[in-house]
Order: sequence, then structure tokens, then C-alpha cells
Amino acid sequence: MSDNSEDKDNKWMPIATIIAAGITGLLTGGLGLKFYESWVKAVPVTIQNNDCYPADIYVDGELKMEKLSPNEAQWVIKIPPEQVKVQTCRSDNSVCGKAVDWDLTKKENRLIPIARSNDCPITVSVYNRNCEAQDYYVDNVLIAKALAPNTSVQMSLLPGIHFAKACIPGSSNCASETQINIQPDTRSLEIARGDGCPKLYLSPPNNSNQQPRLRTIIPPS
Repeated sequence: MSDNSEDKDNKWMPIATIIAAGITGLLTGGLGLKFYESWVKAVPVTIQNNDCYPADIYVDGELKMEKLSPNEAQWVIKIPPEQVKVQTCRSDNSVCGKAVDWDLTKKENRLIPIARSNDCPITVSVYNRNCEAQDYYVDNVLIAKALAPNTSVQMSLLPGIHFAKACIPGSSNCASETQINIQPDTRSLEIARGDGCPKLYLSPPNNSNQQPRLRTIIPPS
């Protein structure tokens, strides 16, 4: 009985030896080296898409992330900590930017931002400084309806020249149309205070512990 068991064990030994040799070869050969570089040696790197379009990310020509959502979405990938070339492409039309050298040996470089395209809409706030509610138009499109005094509303505009006007709500009684130039650093626009609004001035404090207060002067009728 024991002789048969030994025969069976001896029968499987060559197969086990072959499997062990194969695994050793994989780990010590090219595939093993690739596994080591891709998973053991690799470090987490965050990709942040600041663009308004989805992005594909390539590292040294290899696609690492596809269709990363726009507007500051993030994704973490694992890359060996070395000098790499990073290239981003718009997912919607495959237009690619120039490949950029990135030094991942430095920990502070392990956040890779994707720049915002020049044709992305820009979010700006419109403040109504008038003493009456106003309808606000940009390029003859109503953006804000009956915007109350001293309140604001946000809107998105493409970069470049636009034309804006403020009107008494529901009427054609409008202030003169003004030209506005929307740039990446534009953050706010204002509806001017009307001529018929009370004038504003700072009243002096009654004592040194008080701050000046904003007061109004009612214009003569």
C-alpha cells in the first residue's frame, strides 16, 4: 500500500517541479519585473481634471485613465516613482495636448492637474447694486428675472466680449447696454445703482468703539 502511495507522489513531482520553475521564471523574468514595477514599486498619483471636458490620461504613451469626468474630478492611479511623460486628450474629440515631463520621484509632484481649456464657460456672479429689482440680459438673453436689490445670481458665460443691460422687470425700460469682457479671472459683474436711488454715504462713528455706518440720503423729488 505504501509503495503505491510513493509511486503516486513520484508521478506528480515532475509536474510540481515544472510549475514551480514556471512561477520562478515569471517572477524573475520580464513579466515578474513588470509586476514589480507596476504594483510593488508603484506609488499612488492623483489626476485632477480641472477642464470642462472629460479627459483621457496617458503615461509614457500608455492609456491609464479613460473619460475622467470634468470640473475637478479626481482619480488615483499607480505609477512607478520616476520621470514620466504625461499627456491628456479630450475624450469627446481625441484632441491631445503636448506630452509633459513629470518628475514623480518628488512626493509634491504626485498631484497632476489637467488645465482648463480656454473655451470653457466661466462662472461669474452678478450683483444688483440698484435699489430696485432688475431684469438682467446678456446678449439679449434674460439671465436673471427681477433680481432683488443687494442680491446676486451666478451664471456661466463663454470667454470674450458680451453685451449686458438691466431693465425694470417686465418692461422695455432699460439702462444703456454695456460691453463686458469675460476673461478666466473674471469673477463678478455689477448692476449699477440708479440715478433715482438714495445716495449712500458713511456716517462718522459716535465714539471710538463704533465703526462708520452706511446711511442714505433721499434725493429731492
